[in-house]
Amino acid sequence: LTEVSDLFQEDFIDAIVQGDWSASDPFSCYLESSTLPGSAIPRVGNVPTLFIVGENDTLAYSGTERASVEKLCDEGQNIEYIECSDAGHVTAAVESLSYQWNWLSRRLEGQVWSDGGSCDTSNLQICTELMD
Repeated sequence: LTEVSDLFQEDFIDAIVQGDWSASDPFSCYLESSTLPGSAIPRVGNVPTLFIVGENDTLAYSGTERASVEKLCDEGQNIEYIECSDAGHVTAAVESLSYQWNWLSRRLEGQVWSDGGSCDTSNLQICTELMD
């Protein structure tokens, strides 16, 4: 594939370029239903959520993810957000793996969630310091 038109039909491309998502059905419905912040699908509970992203992630952009977490928190979610400084997608996951494991183990054991889902997105973390 060398062109967008090799993959998508011209009317779909035109609708997206014009910002007319309603003309791009059923894709507009797919996007609306698969997006967590602002989802039309009601949330039935509030479970502890650990959200980790890399500052230099080129797959899950930290600015976009940070904004999503803030919106989810505004909607009532309790999220512990960690943004690994100078880390990419894989590096952030690997550097925080020990922390993830311990965090999950504490939740399964019913231990108190020390962060409590503060939803704080303001600090970068050196994720190698999270390793045990």
